[in-house]
Amino acid sequence: MENYQAVALAQNQFLETERLILRPVVLTDADALYAYASDAETIKYLSFEKHESIDESYQAIASYFLASPLGKYALVLKEDKTMIGTIDLRLDVGYIAEIGYVLNPKFSGRGYMSEAAKRIVKLGFEQCNCKKIYSKYDVSNGKSGKVMERIGMKPEGILRASFELKGKLSDIAYYGILKKEYDAL
Repeated sequence: MENYQAVALAQNQFLETERLILRPVVLTDADALYAYASDAETIKYLSFEKHESIDESYQAIASYFLASPLGKYALVLKEDKTMIGTIDLRLDVGYIAEIGYVLNPKFSGRGYMSEAAKRIVKLGFEQCNCKKIYSKYDVSNGKSGKVMERIGMKPEGILRASFELKGKLSDIAYYGILKKEYDAL
């Protein structure tokens, strides 16, 4: 991450969409995080283990979200301030960034993640000067791929048996969008 990119993320810790506020994750989000991180079905495609207690959610917030908060956001409904998931923009070397996200399944199917991801892509291209933004998902998790398609990402390929997830090797699909493609949207 370049210095000006860190400044851009620091200047954009609070973002808005039509229905969402994207803000830093805080310790008081532990209950909301635990609601989906303790659900085996929700986390089966994610790299972290199921949270067995609320304490694990507090630890995750402290060690991941608070230890290095830039580019990491809680998704909060404007209407009632409910925290429904998280999304992050991880800036790599060479003006390339990765998006990662998780949504409480009680809120899936309503376009919230696509809405948040579009806003994060805008941040990456317009404020952080990214040239490419990509994301990846376990091919068994088609919903995640649909989000990537909705935000203008194109399939780039599948790496077979390339990621160990919950004790088994998974095929991982990569999607990406280039700055010139974003500009044409």
